[in-house]
Amino acid sequence: MQNDTTIHQINSKSSIVELVNRCHAQGLILAEKVPSHQKNLDDSAAYYKWDQRDDYLVNHWSEEMVVRVQGGMTLGGINKILKNENQFLPIDAPDDMTMSQIINHQCYGPLRSAYGTVRDQLLGLALIDGQGRDIRVGGQTVKNVAGYDVTRLVVGAKGNLGIIYEATLKTTVIPKATRYVTLKINDLKQLISQFNQWYVTDARPSWCQLDYNGLNWDLHIGYLGWDKAVDAQIIALNETLTQAQVTEGKSISRNFDEDQQVRNALNLWRYEISSLLKIVVKPNQIFKILEDAPKEIDKMSILPEFGIIWIGCNSN
Repeated sequence: MQNDTTIHQINSKSSIVELVNRCHAQGLILAEKVPSHQKNLDDSAAYYKWDQRDDYLVNHWSEEMVVRVQGGMTLGGINKILKNENQFLPIDAPDDMTMSQIINHQCYGPLRSAYGTVRDQLLGLALIDGQGRDIRVGGQTVKNVAGYDVTRLVVGAKGNLGIIYEATLKTTVIPKATRYVTLKINDLKQLISQFNQWYVTDARPSWCQLDYNGLNWDLHIGYLGWDKAVDAQIIALNETLTQAQVTEGKSISRNFDEDQQVRNALNLWRYEISSLLKIVVKPNQIFKILEDAPKEIDKMSILPEFGIIWIGCNSN
């Protein structure tokens, strides 16, 4: 297996243990295959990838709103099953991403405003470490966790602490109503300066993302909840944005599936573009970063509440 750049498919706990033990015996680095490895594979490493399937469900405790899945189950597959119980996982990631990938890379998007990241949804993990040992952390409920919460350490570790083969997560009730608003931004500096005021009013959105397409800025706003509450938030939004120089935006009623499609479409470019840079700053420093940004930027997305900026370029 030395200098083997084959992508090893894993589909169970036993297949992971076998692969880890072989790599450990030969002193090989074991890494998860991700899109950035498309062209350059290190011949001193062995790469693994989950056999992506939609039937890796271990259990769904619908009344407790908890689900347990194998690492290779896709987000789309999980939400398809949860939808039967009017539940979903509030995670912004492509439907074909596995739960292992989402946890390893802490994938998130604008829904972070309302629900947090996968780190906030995660209750427990099972993984195989570099010596082939089976490690379980967390539990089915938050009360089962005592001492340091190792699950939070695993999230975003890119598989360096082990290969995840099982995850237990909290689910959320699908909101009754959704509203979506897009605003064309004429004065970006003035808009950003008003975000702090906006987020302490009734107009605070369930999700919000600022996008640049190389020419123009668009502000995408979403509200999720009960009909009357969402309608009241739209009214508050119109009152709040009267001072910002924006073209008139129209509120669009959507079902929840359509809202998910909108968010996925807004963020798909981050998983496809050739060069991506993520910057995290204080929210009040966003405009300063944008002023200093190079002109050759093709795409940009910003989560204003958190000061998170993704910058993308299609380089050769």
